[in-house]
Amino acid sequence: LYGDSGRPASWQGRLYTKLQALAFTAVPQRYLYDGMALQGVADLRLWADVAGFNVQSVSGELDTHDLQVSHVRDDQEYHFTAEKLGGRFGWRRHESGWQFALQQLVVEQQGRTWTTDNLSLAGINEEQVSHIKGVSSLIKLDGFGALLPVIPELTPADRQLLADLKPQGLLKDLQFELSTEGGAMQVSDFSARFTGLGIGESGAYPLFTGLDGRISGNLTAGTVTLDSYNASIHNSSLFREALSLQRVQGDIHWLVGDERVEVGTDALVINNQDLSLNAKFGVEFPVEEAAVAINLELAVEHADVGRVRAYLPAGKMSPTAVSWLDDSLKSGTVTNGTVVVNGRLDQLPFDNGEGRLEVRLPVTRAELHFNPGWSPLTEINAQVDFTGRSMDILGHTALMRTAELENIRVQ
Repeated sequence: LYGDSGRPASWQGRLYTKLQALAFTAVPQRYLYDGMALQGVADLRLWADVAGFNVQSVSGELDTHDLQVSHVRDDQEYHFTAEKLGGRFGWRRHESGWQFALQQLVVEQQGRTWTTDNLSLAGINEEQVSHIKGVSSLIKLDGFGALLPVIPELTPADRQLLADLKPQGLLKDLQFELSTEGGAMQVSDFSARFTGLGIGESGAYPLFTGLDGRISGNLTAGTVTLDSYNASIHNSSLFREALSLQRVQGDIHWLVGDERVEVGTDALVINNQDLSLNAKFGVEFPVEEAAVAINLELAVEHADVGRVRAYLPAGKMSPTAVSWLDDSLKSGTVTNGTVVVNGRLDQLPFDNGEGRLEVRLPVTRAELHFNPGWSPLTEINAQVDFTGRSMDILGHTALMRTAELENIRVQ
């Protein structure tokens, strides 16, 4: 420390402290959130730059062992445990707020490790509103759900939703801004690149994995730009198996309202070994427990008829119809077809006109086993149409054994 010995307010310099096996139970409650309790021990090395009676900056290294955090909020109790948690950190004061940096954070839990690099935060105070701006070069989402109990700003519903979704993948070049006014915190802006992004199936949200791209916006509106290879999606209430997506490219927008969340795109390209699609859709997810509604238009550039079974919304179809389609549609190629679905998913296939379900598929060289007691139709060149529960095949030409057929109609 340097300064006038008779005027302590003039002193400035650097302080160094090393603590070993510090028990968290000794931390005064006034330094914790209401309803929070800590257990465990920590090793801490700390440097502090001081001027007068004020701390201007702090940097250090922290390693904790057998950490346990409990937090009671809104009559809900949350727990966080970690065998080890550690990293390097720094904080400094500036004219309008503060800056904080966290490097090489490592969390070990039950043999799993969660890490993030170079997380920096800056706090800015402006009259009645305070802002926190953050950047991070890399965040690993796998295992992130374990940290939810120590984030006090989340509501019980938010915690449960994020825990159920089980996010995975990597976030890169993350930037975000949090705004606090009147004690309420909200995400006002964020952007990031992501690789291998995925979530688990939960409620109205389908399972998806392997997405690459970029996201920007806020909790009210934003855009996801996809540029993915080898992704997959699955909705167990609709499909019997996960759908492989070798190529997904396009922009998807979202808008959050008081009553529903709207997600949609004007152009999304989807390709895999079975099909090539251009999609345009809008999906409404109600905030309350009402049914999801969709307005979907698909341009089917190419599709393999023999793989139709994987794409049938079997969870909403008659088992008899599903079985017949599985056994009957053996092969063929669709070129330049269309699919239109407009209505609530719980009302498929719209028997009473509540919505619209239409599939128009020009088919070449198809094979149809329409009845076990009859020879199949082969080499079919036809127009295959689905409307609601009905299927119409208007065949231009086909073969039944060696017989050449023309103008066939199958319903």
